[in-house]
Amino acid sequence: MVLGAVLVAGINEANIVSAEFAARLKEWRGELTQKEAAQLLGVSIRTLQCWEQDQHEPGDLARSEIERRMKETKK
Repeated sequence: MVLGAVLVAGINEANIVSAEFAARLKEWRGELTQKEAAQLLGVSIRTLQCWEQDQHEPGDLARSEIERRMKETKK
């Protein structure tokens, strides 16, 4: 049971991190179209949509690069 609790806690923590990333991404995008935002971040529109809908998230290295680009292009 202890292992199961640890696994569930890890999944819950990952969901929170993913939801926070999706919220930051949406806030950053503001009035940019998804196409414009995807071009600025160097990803496909579909990838951006998946991130915004919290269906997927970038890996750690990609997330660092995305966060850097978001800061550089902050309005």
